[in-house]
Parts: sequence; structure tokens; C-alpha cells
Amino acid sequence: MLNIKKVLMPTDLSVCAEHGMRQAVLWCERYDAELHIFHVVADTEPGSVKEKKDRARTALADHIERYEPFGFKTKLELRFGGPAAKQIAEYVTEESIDLVVMGTHCRTGLSGIFMGSVAENVVRDAPCPVLVVPMHERELGETPPSRILVPVDFSDWSHNAVGYAKTIAEAHGAKILLLHVIEDVVLPDFYLAAGSALFLQEPEIRRKSEERLKTLFSSASGPDVPMEAYVINGRAALDIAGFAEEKDVDFIVLPTSGLSGINRLLIGSVAEKVVRRAVCPVLTLKPFGHQLIDTAATQTKTPAEVSS
Repeated sequence: MLNIKKVLMPTDLSVCAEHGMRQAVLWCERYDAELHIFHVVADTEPGSVKEKKDRARTALADHIERYEPFGFKTKLELRFGGPAAKQIAEYVTEESIDLVVMGTHCRTGLSGIFMGSVAENVVRDAPCPVLVVPMHERELGETPPSRILVPVDFSDWSHNAVGYAKTIAEAHGAKILLLHVIEDVVLPDFYLAAGSALFLQEPEIRRKSEERLKTLFSSASGPDVPMEAYVINGRAALDIAGFAEEKDVDFIVLPTSGLSGINRLLIGSVAEKVVRRAVCPVLTLKPFGHQLIDTAATQTKTPAEVSS
């Protein structure tokens, strides 16, 4: 069971933010959590500070009225000016928020690869898991997920993500899809003769990857839930989101890379591209900050032991 007591839903009062609210309600209902609705009043709006806040409170009153009948507590927080992402990250620390749920823009065409800058910065900076919900033609968030995708690169962080996914899958009666992408390598023609042995080994690489996915899944502690393992060739940063759409995935659990110091603020390039391209909600996990489960309990073997 995930330990979720407080869910933060930042909103800019847009349609995209409302789309994320559906997921926030779903998680609050499931875990009997308190919903915090957060809005930053832009200092560029006309009027005095009081007038701006009054307008925002009036606009947000409908949110409180609609979601209070669900049975969980709600709290409205208004902040004034400053970068929204920074304000959100600070509020997460102040209130010990367990999970941030926020909508983001997802347009058609080439612009669809760009997520809202605020959402991207929150994914990078917030010291807790962040669930990003894109706006898409499907009505996301109305029902619990039934197919959960976990991209696996066999790192410590992907091993931890499997433990999360197992817990979520049991709570929602869902199936887990594990995916490993064998990265395509583009070589000049004159490499082909020397590299032919590598290409001949591809079936063996695929077979070992499938076996290792199954071993990793069984080694991660958690409930016994249905699982399917997939190994594909391609580019992880580009093909994970496409695979999720092809398999009609409802939910992606994705670790981000986090290092010490300033590098900790940089989301992994693969994770960043998946979050930007995915048409389903993506739960991003970090190796630092607040965790929803005991990360030590998500594995009975270390990744090194799994690979041996």
C-alpha cells in the first residue's frame, strides 16, 4: 500500500489543469488523502494584491464545492508572484506533500513534444513523486489504470520503479508491462564486416534481456500481480511513449536520474522525452526526497545480484 496522505494539485485554471484534477481525485479517493489545491496569482494581472487574490478565490471556489462531496478533505492555497514551479516545490516541503498531480499541455503536431515549462520544472525540482497528466482526446483519469508500463534499463532506479508498480497494480487490479529497449546502434558501412558478430548475437541478447526482466520482476518485493515482459529494438527516448500508445497503456511508472548537487535538478534525457510525448499519465520517481513506499523493501536482491 502506498503511503499517500496529502496530494497537491497545482492549477492555473486552464482546461489542461482540470484534466489533471480527475487523476488527483482518483488518488485521493483510493488512499483517503487530503487534496491541496494550489494556485499562484500572477503579479502581471491587473488590480491590487487583494483584488487578484479575491478573483482567484472566486474562480477556485467551484473546485472546492465539486470535490468536497467525495469525502476527502480539501485545502486551498494561494500564493502571489514568483516562479510557479519554485512556489510549488517550496509548498511540497512546507506541507510534507506525498504526491504532486498536475496537468500539462499536449498539442497535436510537432508542438506536442513540448510539455508546459512549469510542469517540467516541477518534475525536476519537487522533492516527491510527480504524476504528470497530459491533455488528450481520451478521457483520462475517469477510471483506475488496468495496464501499467514500467520501462526498465536494469539500473537501481528502474528496479525501484518495479516495486512501486507492483504496489499500484495490486491497488487497482492492474497488469504490469515491463519494457526493455535494446538501443539501435548506427554504424558506418565499413564497420559491418567487423561488427557482423554483434548483429548475429541479437537473438541471444533479446533472450537474455527477457529472462532478466522476469528475474528482476520476481526479485522486487511486492504483491503477486500479472506481468508481461517485452523487449524491442529502438531508441528508448523515442519509442517508450509509442509502445505505451500501441499497447493502450493507462499509466507509466518512470524513474528519473537524480545526482547530488546541481546535477540533481536535471531530469534524465530519456525520462524527459517520455513525459513530453506520452499520451497517458506518467508517474515520475526520484532517488532523492520523499518516497511513497520503503525503497529498501522494494527489492529482495540488489540489481547486481539480479544480473548475476
